[in-house]
Amino acid sequence: SISKVDVSTLVVSDGEVSTDQLCRLLSEGLELKPILIGIPRNLFGIVCKLIGREKLYQSLAGDLVIDSSLCRTALNWSPLISIEDGLRRCGATVVKEKIN
Repeated sequence: SISKVDVSTLVVSDGEVSTDQLCRLLSEGLELKPILIGIPRNLFGIVCKLIGREKLYQSLAGDLVIDSSLCRTALNWSPLISIEDGLRRCGATVVKEKIN
């Protein structure tokens, strides 16, 4: 139950999505073709290190994994729509608002 859980430890997430998927899904909703350039992770790391931007490398190339299972269990919660549908709808809303 929620009373037995330290709420400062709860992490809310509506699902898994990679940066690549995030860009593709938002672009789809925006009715745009995503422009994604593949750069080998090692090469990107070397370039960032050479220009003194190691933190940039860590934030862009590292994996951010969120485990929301404790939150979902404690709050008996699940998202109403998938993260994929939510991102598409977000992009589509931007397109619709630009038109109006």
